[in-house]
Amino acid sequence: MISCAMKCVLAAGVMMILGVVACAAADMPVSAEIVEVPAERRDWGEVIGNVRVKFKDGHTEMWTKNGKCLHVLRSDSGLVGWSRYTRRNDHGEPVNNMLRVMISPEQWKDVKTDLFIEDWGFADGDTTVILKTRGRHGPSYIQRFLLKTGELLNETKGSGPHAATPDWAKPYADDQPETK
Repeated sequence: MISCAMKCVLAAGVMMILGVVACAAADMPVSAEIVEVPAERRDWGEVIGNVRVKFKDGHTEMWTKNGKCLHVLRSDSGLVGWSRYTRRNDHGEPVNNMLRVMISPEQWKDVKTDLFIEDWGFADGDTTVILKTRGRHGPSYIQRFLLKTGELLNETKGSGPHAATPDWAKPYADDQPETK
């Protein structure tokens, strides 16, 4: 038989676990967006600014302050990532060659490329990220990185024939089949 004191200890433990689970659920991002900084946008065609994240409990947080972010995404598991530019080229265009993914409130992973990040996304159950990059002109490249380490796993040209593109890269290929 369980004593009254044991029941109280067990109940307190269950309540503590439920509190931790509820807190973790409240800390889960449900959306993320770029809050425009007009001075950064200039005549560039995309919104450039800071990352604002909304959480399950309704509160929002600004995760960046330098206004150099583009292409924010939230994964199904709640990871949030964005590209950011580290410099402007000779034409004044932002060279967004860095991808930052928040793994937890205290941990992030940066992936840096040499070219512009044109598009990107989470893959493989949020264990990898796929980047479509391109120079100011010319062909695109598609790269898959392991999120845990930032290691480059695969790379292919994005401008080749769709049929020859590896399955993991097809959603980012330049040559997309026509849909009816």
